[in-house]
Amino acid sequence: MLRAGLTRCLDGFHHRAVPWPRPIIAARPGAPARSLAADVGMAPGAFKRQVRKLKELGLTESLEVGYRLSPRGQTLAERLWSSQLGSNG
Repeated sequence: MLRAGLTRCLDGFHHRAVPWPRPIIAARPGAPARSLAADVGMAPGAFKRQVRKLKELGLTESLEVGYRLSPRGQTLAERLWSSQLGSNG
């Protein structure tokens, strides 16, 4: 079960000036970091730092090339997506 503290932590990520990498990782698992960073307009080093923060929370996993959402990250993504759909409908 996901804790409210984790959601609050992610809210802080989401409101910062830099893009949050989780959606692009979910959309393109295994894509090279340089490519993902370019897609969201970030320098590769800055993108990798953001991904490391997500990894520390157990939300992403490193692959031989690129990243993917961990099972915990996937669960969170599904819950956030559901709540966003519910509030817009």
